[in-house]
Amino acid sequence: MSPRIHSFDPWKFEKLDGKDAMSVLKEASGGLKNGWWLSAGTLLGFYRDGGFIPHDTDIDVAVIGRQDMSYLPETYRPIRVVTDKDGRRYQSAYIHDPTNIIFDCLHYWPHPEKEGVFYTESEKGFLYRDKNMIENIVMHDFGELGEWPVPRETEKYLEIWYGTWQIPVEKSKTKWER
Repeated sequence: MSPRIHSFDPWKFEKLDGKDAMSVLKEASGGLKNGWWLSAGTLLGFYRDGGFIPHDTDIDVAVIGRQDMSYLPETYRPIRVVTDKDGRRYQSAYIHDPTNIIFDCLHYWPHPEKEGVFYTESEKGFLYRDKNMIENIVMHDFGELGEWPVPRETEKYLEIWYGTWQIPVEKSKTKWER
């Protein structure tokens, strides 16, 4: 069950530093329906640093199942779709043409053999989440950044992604479980 990938190289894109990533997030999130949350580097930056991580190159969100991305504004052009042989999406990445900011969405699906486990896949391998971790989404007030949906157990979620997430690591990316 290898993923089919229409690819781009995220390391060739510009850093978020100095860009109005918040406007891009607000605009894109208006096109998402219920059941999404801040994820990965975006969640880490908001929770730990009070904003976007300057060396990051994208905005990360996650959803359960197939989020209809057709609600994104026309300024978001698809640049990467990772699917399985049946066309089930694991990742949808879009570029916001006016700013060249990537809006990246991971799609989690119920695991076919493991009760209470959701997973997603990329060319890097599988990423697993406990059902309770991603079905319990709450609004978190980030002060000046506003309120955004996050997993109820945000610190546990970040620990699974990054290990010692409290300590910034310059220019690091997540290691996926294989």
